[in-house]
Amino acid sequence: EDDGTKLWVIDAKTFTLKATVTLPGHKPEYLQVDPATHVVYQNIANLSEIVVVDPKADVVRNTITTPELTSNHPLQFDPGLNQLAAAGVNGVMSAYDPSGKKFGSVEVPKGIDQCDLDPGTHVLACAHGNGVTLVQLTKDSAPKVIDETPVPAGTHTVAIDAKTHDVWIVWARPDGTGDFYQRLTRPTAP
Repeated sequence: EDDGTKLWVIDAKTFTLKATVTLPGHKPEYLQVDPATHVVYQNIANLSEIVVVDPKADVVRNTITTPELTSNHPLQFDPGLNQLAAAGVNGVMSAYDPSGKKFGSVEVPKGIDQCDLDPGTHVLACAHGNGVTLVQLTKDSAPKVIDETPVPAGTHTVAIDAKTHDVWIVWARPDGTGDFYQRLTRPTAP
């Protein structure tokens, strides 16, 4: 519920409401699901925290505080590293284990809007309006910025092709005269 206080669980076979999970605060942003345990991780931007939702009981089981992040927005879960990465609009990205243990932080451009994970290389591509930042995740350590590429103003959506490792962006002209997608190649994926 964007800018709300609820997370809805929908039965994918019947498309019926299975449960409603009440969230602390308001302004849930990105959510991630651990594919092995089905635990749900949900950013709560106004409280700068991540809530952990139990998939069997459909309740908030734990809260991971992220006080170094202001209005945490993007959230990614790397199943290969068993690691969460979140960034705040204040230009900080941090990595945590699922229990909330912080591995470290890195300075990133302010205003990161959305990230996507390349699970094969453990690289995040993050859009922030005028650029795409690549961030390397590593086991039990702080994330590291490995590249910064300028892109057209207004770019807020990004995706990584897991096979080619290319980064795709979506952007629109400010005057409304066109919407575009563009491929950014990564000739040497880390």
